[in-house]
Amino acid sequence: MKKKLPYSKDPLVDEDDAPELSEAWFAEANLYRGGVLVKRGRPPQAVTKVAVKLRLDRDIIAAFKVEGPGWQTRINQALRDWLVLHPGEQGAAINSLERAALNKPDLPVNFVAESLASLGEPREQARPFVPRGSRGK
Repeated sequence: MKKKLPYSKDPLVDEDDAPELSEAWFAEANLYRGGVLVKRGRPPQAVTKVAVKLRLDRDIIAAFKVEGPGWQTRINQALRDWLVLHPGEQGAAINSLERAALNKPDLPVNFVAESLASLGEPREQARPFVPRGSRGK
């Protein structure tokens, strides 16, 4: 048999007594459109960047960091400027690789990185990309 609970001396609260809706309450409320939560903040950019692991000399990193925050963006711009000054086969290959990466965001980062690395090698030394699962065969 269940144990009887002691009598509660708390006053009853009228369930119909809703809190007052103030401007502060609306400012904190979630906004839904068509049943979908509208996320606040900056909208997603059309062109997103890909996170890569890149090894650079310490002096190069130090030179970009000395200028303050945004050093990674400045490195990105320096690489982009180099591509503008050196148009041609490599630029076209990088543009097609960039399009492929944007159209297929599930491409492995290693594939993109190794493809970019092979573009910098002289043609006679360049090695074709072979997926990891196929290397031992």
